[in-house]
Amino acid sequence: MAPIGGDAVAELRGRLENMSLHPYRFLDGSEVPWDESPAATGASLERFLVARHGDVARAEAMYVAHLIWRRRVFPISREGAVAAILDDGRRFKRVAIAADGCPVLLVDFRWGYFLGDYSKLEHLRASLVFMEEETERGEREGRPQCAVIGFGGAPPLDFAGALAAVLEANYPERLNRAAVYPVPRVVSAIARAMLGILDPGVA
Repeated sequence: MAPIGGDAVAELRGRLENMSLHPYRFLDGSEVPWDESPAATGASLERFLVARHGDVARAEAMYVAHLIWRRRVFPISREGAVAAILDDGRRFKRVAIAADGCPVLLVDFRWGYFLGDYSKLEHLRASLVFMEEETERGEREGRPQCAVIGFGGAPPLDFAGALAAVLEANYPERLNRAAVYPVPRVVSAIARAMLGILDPGVA
């Protein structure tokens, strides 16, 4: 994560303090004032700024939208289908700590059997519970970013698109790096073609 100057963080905090914001809602539905929440630390505000390339106004809008999103989505209980998806340990799990200290999270798409007996919405809700739990765990351990390995073939595309949009908008700068293994043949061919025409500084 590229550093953002302290002045920008202070400006963002000041702008937020001058607004009437929704409280921060946790996974279990409990709430605290936004400025007493985990999202109000300097490091958290900096993540929103980095995600918006240092643009304070855009970071402010992203932060406000994030608080609204949390009120709409949570609570999600770890029970029923959500618990079953997470507790079987086949789709989402932490598998290691990398040499640089990043937790390594595995998402197994199970070679076309990812959904199993559950709906895409139930998987999306389970994904958010997993993300919230791992984010909180990482913060406790002093590991705010993670590495993700995608395994087991391609995910359902509409599920993957919905999840990616939610993560980009609400968990900025949490991903340190990602890997997909094995790489689908068509993706590998496209990547090789692109690398052949990209400037070396970009590739």
